[in-house]
Parts: sequence; C-alpha cells; structure tokens
Amino acid sequence: MKRIAAICLSAMLAASIGAQQLTLGTMKGGDAYGPAIISALKEAGFDAKIKTFDQQPDLLQALAKGSVDAAFFLAQPVIEQIKGAVMIPVRLAFTDICAVTTDPEIKVAGPGDLRKYTVGVVKGHVGHAAVTRGMPVIEAASEMEELKMLAAGKFQVAVSVSDLVPIMSRPAGLKNYYIQTPPLLRTPTFLALSASRAALKDKILDVLKKKVESGQWEKETAKLAK
Repeated sequence: MKRIAAICLSAMLAASIGAQQLTLGTMKGGDAYGPAIISALKEAGFDAKIKTFDQQPDLLQALAKGSVDAAFFLAQPVIEQIKGAVMIPVRLAFTDICAVTTDPEIKVAGPGDLRKYTVGVVKGHVGHAAVTRGMPVIEAASEMEELKMLAAGKFQVAVSVSDLVPIMSRPAGLKNYYIQTPPLLRTPTFLALSASRAALKDKILDVLKKKVESGQWEKETAKLAK
C-alpha cells in the first residue's frame, strides 16, 4: 500500500510540476471571476494566477509587452488595438457601461443626458471615453477611486462598468447608489493572449467553448457574482 501511495504522490507531483504557468491580467473587480478562469485553464493543463490592474491602459500595455500571458474581460475593439494579441472567440461576458448616481432624481437614458451633469470617468478607459467623447469630465485613477469620488460628491454621475459597482461599493464607501438603465454602452468581452502565447489559442479555445456551451461557465460566474 505504501508503494502504491508513493507512486500516486509522485505522479501528482509530476503533473503539478509539469503544468504550464500562466499569468492573467484583469481590471480590479474582474478578479472576482478569477476562480472560474483558473478552473477552466486548469482543465486545459495550465496553472494560472491572476494579476489585477487599477487602470485599463496599464493592463493593455502589460498584455502588449507580454508581462502578462493573457487578459480578460476585454472587448474585441480593444484587443484589436494590441499588436500581436490573439482573441479567444468565446464570449465570456458582457460589459455594460452605465451611469451611476447617488441621487434618485438624476436620470440618464443615453450618453447625451450626461451633458446635464458633472461626470466622472476612469482615466484612459476606452469604454468610458467612448460614451463621454467631447464632454468635460473629471478623471479618476481607477474604478475604485472613481466610486470613492462619487460617494464624496466630487461629481454627480460616474461612468462605470455595472458589474463592478456592487463589488466595489462597500470598500468605496458608496452606500446608496442607482445604476441607470439602459446601459450607455454594451459590448461582449473575451480572453486575449499575448503574442508570445498565441500558440495556446486552440487548446484554450476548446476548453472555454465547452464550458460556455454546456452552461457550466454561466453557473460558475453567477455564483461568484453573488
């Protein structure tokens, strides 16, 4: 029995040592869904860890330089801007960029309504820039900082990814908030590989596709969202 146990342990250690290491970048808040990504990549034979970023330009620069092996959740137009990056064509989520307020009297049904109010955005965030183009805005360094500024009354409306608001509201000190509907912008988001990891596309694609089509991905991410 001891010999069998030793053989099994050796096999497990060999598998662990042989697993390819990957570092995945995401924006702060997106890391809440990291366990689902890590689980999927483990099935593909990878040992993944998550690195979070406060600002989207820093995340995109890291992917472009290869200091992270992959990044999620990114919209296709953003991925296309990164030289050599390879998109895994399996939709992992939608990014809903919405107006968030602390005043129930404020109503924002579209980007044009933002012009009525003082507006906060995250500096360098492509989606935020798209819905506020040509408008005066107050810039924050990160989503967390932006929500802290909203809670402090620095502006009337924050442009934010709606899924991140419930996750970040408590640490940001944002007690009462209103996420406006419909979204100002809605885009599907994906995982992208750095140029140096492009050869891994088919292997990762196969696993993610099976996860999504089976409904397992939705179940796992729904639990994490709670």
